[in-house]
Amino acid sequence: MLSTMQTSLLMGSVITLIFVLVVAKRTRMNIHYTIIWIVWALIIIILSLFPKLIDWIARVLSIATPVNAVFLVFIFLVYLISFYLFVRVSQQNEKIRTLTYEIAELKRRLQDHHD
Repeated sequence: MLSTMQTSLLMGSVITLIFVLVVAKRTRMNIHYTIIWIVWALIIIILSLFPKLIDWIARVLSIATPVNAVFLVFIFLVYLISFYLFVRVSQQNEKIRTLTYEIAELKRRLQDHHD
């Protein structure tokens, strides 16, 4: 039988999953980001259904308490997501710079053509 905390966590993670799916569909969010958030919600669902998994993770990582293991795992996941997003932002900045140069070149050619 599920404990109250387990039930709350499960309900919260299912609501998060539904929210992500609705927002992704409504805003036509990029599929890469949608997948990241779906995987995140599924991880929380799995951890809420199988709390012994958290104990196992704590033992494998030699962490004193399961709560610390949860924080460590989630901080690591947030770190990975943050890194991925910074890489994407850098790529987008480079594309914007290239497009800006191309537009400037096209404007210059158009201006030269009219002169």
